[in-house]
Amino acid sequence: MKSKAAFRVDISSKIGTGHLKRLQHLEERLKIKKIFWFVSGEKKLINFFFKKKKNVFTIKNETAVYKTLKKEKINLIVTDISHNKNILEKKVYKILNFYKKKNIFLISFDDPRHVILSDISIIPYDYERKKINVINKNCKIFLGKKYTFFSKKLEHYSSKNKKISKQISKVLISISGTDFQNIGDEILNLIKDIGISITIISGKKINSKIKIRKLKKIKYLNFTNSIEKLIFNVDVAIVGEGLIKYETSILNTPTLLIHQKDTKSELIKRFLKHHTCKSLGIYHKKYREFFKKEILSYFKDYNLRLSNYRNAKKKFYAKDMIKGQNKIIRTIKSKLF
Repeated sequence: MKSKAAFRVDISSKIGTGHLKRLQHLEERLKIKKIFWFVSGEKKLINFFFKKKKNVFTIKNETAVYKTLKKEKINLIVTDISHNKNILEKKVYKILNFYKKKNIFLISFDDPRHVILSDISIIPYDYERKKINVINKNCKIFLGKKYTFFSKKLEHYSSKNKKISKQISKVLISISGTDFQNIGDEILNLIKDIGISITIISGKKINSKIKIRKLKKIKYLNFTNSIEKLIFNVDVAIVGEGLIKYETSILNTPTLLIHQKDTKSELIKRFLKHHTCKSLGIYHKKYREFFKKEILSYFKDYNLRLSNYRNAKKKFYAKDMIKGQNKIIRTIKSKLF
């Protein structure tokens, strides 16, 4: 197997960390000796997430990436750049087409809303194949939630039997990796006084409006390498509409979904049809009493939480997803020989 490959990703407060996490999970399973990371976005976040990695390049354009690929004799790149900003600004096609024209073998995590032109396209969402616009006739497409990439830690916890308690004692709040709107802090303020243990992950320092003396049962984390354990061990997870909603479903944890911006896309609608969570819509401060009421209602509604748990267990079967991941890994490795 070739010892080198390249990964290309964007990261910022608004983009979040889900795209990066997927590539990290892929890296973990591929076991390539040397991976060159090309990252565009906020330097502060890039420095934080890549401080222990070698061969990391902060870039402003794809030409700089190609020069390094040529120098290092790398002819395969894996991208995860299909976030809302790039889709709306039609940058995904432009960036991916750049590499195609340079005869770089292109593997991409894609969103079905944009044109697909890679050699291998991973679309880890439920979507109709006939609606996807594929212009590369030789493209190998992996379509469906069974191709969701997750960590080996999550695989470990997915093999354990999750128990659903009638009484809520532990809650996780993790709206997104960066939570640029501080929604996690807002939710914490709504439920911090009800006497349960709460772990909140937001990527930000503690909100000055929350008094420290009232945080006896609250653990506040910027980031964690053990989110899988946290998700598995809590009674309810309160999350945003990013990658984490798949992680809570795979681990069969009853989930409250609080949206940052998306409630209407087909991807969200198809996910909600699985009924593995209760969606509360887009959060806004003026509706905080509604959110508080709905959150507390979910805590008390054992039957709904049990239904979410059973649906997740049935529709997000980890062993099927592991098979999907392994299928992709075998296909990629066959291109690295």
